[in-house]
Amino acid sequence: MTFCILKNNVVIRSLQRGLIVVVLCFFGAVTLLHSQSFQSHADSLQTLLEKPINDTLKLQYYMDLAHIYMDLDPSKMLGYADSALILAEKLSSEQDKAFIYNYKGVYHCKKGEFQLGLQHFLSGLEIMERIDHIQGKAEGYMNIGNLYLTIENYKESERYLLRALEMSKVIKSENSIMMINNNLGILFSQQGDFDKALVYYKNALEKAKELSHKNQMISLYINMGDSYMQKKDYKKGESHFTEALQLSHEVGNFGAEIRIKIALGQMYKYKGELSKATEYLEEGLKQAITIEANNLASKAYFNLSEIYEKQGAFEKALKLKEKYSVTKDTLGRNIIKMTNILSAYEIDKKQEEIIEKDSELQKTTLQKKTITIIGGIVSVVLLFLGGFMYFRKQRLAREKEQIKWENNILGQNNLDLKKRLEMLSDQIKNKPEKLDNLEQKSKKYRTSTLSNEEREKYMQQILDFMETEKPYLDSELTLGKLADELTMVPYHLSEVLNEALGKSFYDFVNIYRVEAVKQYMADPKTSNLTLLGIAFDAGFNSKTAFNRAFKKATSLSPSKYRQKQIQEALSKEV
Repeated sequence: MTFCILKNNVVIRSLQRGLIVVVLCFFGAVTLLHSQSFQSHADSLQTLLEKPINDTLKLQYYMDLAHIYMDLDPSKMLGYADSALILAEKLSSEQDKAFIYNYKGVYHCKKGEFQLGLQHFLSGLEIMERIDHIQGKAEGYMNIGNLYLTIENYKESERYLLRALEMSKVIKSENSIMMINNNLGILFSQQGDFDKALVYYKNALEKAKELSHKNQMISLYINMGDSYMQKKDYKKGESHFTEALQLSHEVGNFGAEIRIKIALGQMYKYKGELSKATEYLEEGLKQAITIEANNLASKAYFNLSEIYEKQGAFEKALKLKEKYSVTKDTLGRNIIKMTNILSAYEIDKKQEEIIEKDSELQKTTLQKKTITIIGGIVSVVLLFLGGFMYFRKQRLAREKEQIKWENNILGQNNLDLKKRLEMLSDQIKNKPEKLDNLEQKSKKYRTSTLSNEEREKYMQQILDFMETEKPYLDSELTLGKLADELTMVPYHLSEVLNEALGKSFYDFVNIYRVEAVKQYMADPKTSNLTLLGIAFDAGFNSKTAFNRAFKKATSLSPSKYRQKQIQEALSKEV
């Protein structure tokens, strides 16, 4: 999923936040060449701005600088964009104003400031609709649809993406049609409608083949393989993963290869082919560690630990689970979920557009700095290797400290929850006639073979597991997944929660999540975190679900609850 920057009717694709960067020494050297090239162009534009020029040229240079610094140095980008906006207002250039709003929208989205990003996208779209700029409207709809998809507002995302798709077909923008179909596939896949997701993925794949977008084809094959795997159609899943793997070898997409190997390992685990699964997972894990892809390594650790546990190698399984805990990004759940790997085509296209715009200026600058760049490559590689080892050590230390802190908080949280749920258990033990009344009222469980003693046993098993393993921190936890981890039949798990505890599955899990949020709020270390960030850390996967569950549990909205805590703390200090 990408956001688009409009510039003279050229669509520039920006990186999605949280994208895995495959960093190798050679790639570092190539990146330096690109950065030096862009910086040279920026320096030349800044020199031109110091000369007496008219406002029209000045506006163009400011917009060019904002465009260049979007990836080169985002901290400088906003200043140039604001300067360009002032001149666009002065010159009454509506189209340029819309472009600048779009720049700023992309900038804020990349920083995770989605509310500000949405405001700028809407401002740009309003102008494009007023001047009836068809290309601008299509890209505006797509940006807003992608933003809503990022924050999991699927209804609004579908509405905007379908409008963008319709308009892109009118203007015959093949690249936009491909990207929108892919994002609609992601949208329905995240909602569990894999049949509908596959329809859009197939449409996107056809366009990718027509346009020879090989890296986009890889991403689509992976997405389709994931969907077939979720549908338990393992034969088709394996076929699509294999296609993606072969194409990755062909174009040298190392990051995609790792993702595919781990996905294949997971699929073979589901099929029960454990030796094959182990082979793919261990190979993918080794490569993920090499490039510091902690999210992929975490997934590999988790699946390998489950395999060894099934095989009875409990010591091995325990060590892998410990590594899984270290690599798991507990603070990263509020970062955008990745869906596509940046294609080499997009990198080349961005460079070509900048060089084409001012080719003579680029040639002159590159000739002067070629010797300096080549001499600097060796130094950069050495610095990179040294910095790589240092920052890796620092990050691991921070992650261990963070996990220790979180376990302390969640441990206190679980004690409170256990006391509450034990009270429910005692009520059931002391009042068996109440359970009988519930059974008479419930038609759903009349045919259940569970006795009262078995329900109590299962209930204690569930409470102990929630306390020790903390599965509610997984934002993708489902009834079936929890039942698998408890080695219970999903029907029995649902019955115990509904009949013994009087809670639906999601109400039960959200009790733990709300208590976790309350503990986070009470800790001074989290005062700089947003409520939404805390909610994601506690296992919620959307703002709406978090607000609803929190208010149901406390009768207060999260913001009012936090304000109340602050006031109480101030009263105690006084």
